[in-house]
Amino acid sequence: MASLAESDVTLLTYRHLRMVLVALPLLMFVASVGTFLATGTIQGSISAYYVGPLRDVFVGMLVGLAVCLVAYKGAPVEDYALDLAGFYALFVAFVPFQGYLEGLPPGEFDAAIVGVRIVTISVLLVVAVFLYVERRSGHWAAEKMTAKGWQARLFYRISQVMAVAFLALLAYRTFVETPMTFDSIHLVSAYLLIISLTVAVATHGWPTAAGEEPLPEPHLGWYRLLVLLMTVGAGLAWAVASWRWRDHRTLIIEWWEIVLFAVFWGRETVLNWNRPTPTSAPRPGPG
Repeated sequence: MASLAESDVTLLTYRHLRMVLVALPLLMFVASVGTFLATGTIQGSISAYYVGPLRDVFVGMLVGLAVCLVAYKGAPVEDYALDLAGFYALFVAFVPFQGYLEGLPPGEFDAAIVGVRIVTISVLLVVAVFLYVERRSGHWAAEKMTAKGWQARLFYRISQVMAVAFLALLAYRTFVETPMTFDSIHLVSAYLLIISLTVAVATHGWPTAAGEEPLPEPHLGWYRLLVLLMTVGAGLAWAVASWRWRDHRTLIIEWWEIVLFAVFWGRETVLNWNRPTPTSAPRPGPG
């Protein structure tokens, strides 16, 4: 049997990477619907599925998303934002939401604390090694984005401050706080994950600010609308959900953001189905 050309292998790998990133949240959604049909219950947030039969699906989905977000290579600012999103997704996956540990029996509480602490330290060590290799190999997106203009440099500096603040919070909750409960780490990680994904979408709505060539106007309109929905729209959705479905408002907002990013990702996948996304050239595609 004839072997695939190297370009074909690259293209197929690129396509599968993009499809898997959509398939993973779809798996979580289908499993959530299945749980509702079987038990008649809906959790108040996606994170609440950390408790119960969907825990493995929840953790596996987020770890898989983190891998895909880091593995994907796009334009420097987009790539850097997605790398950050992948980093924060790991802590959403591994660190339980606030109140979970306190509800455990004493023996299980102690074991869970040790487990979360080990996983947290392990993630930081592996990420440090990964960043070292990326920097030595010349593939670290942060080094490339600083040459993309003042807006890109500003985002880089702000993201650095936010990352340092997050690491300080993580260090305090992991090594100093007594009793150790890891409060707010999960929530802050989720917020930073959503912010990073929104920035990745914004680099397509305002490509010149990201140091890239401008896209055709129809594309700019689509991406800017998605950014508006992920920010202002999310606030409006939160207000409506707080009024009508208060117990499930967090779940609604989480899926709101996931679906909008999936729309962005799906559109980019269709436009670039036959070739990986160029790092600096406009993508004509269908209007």
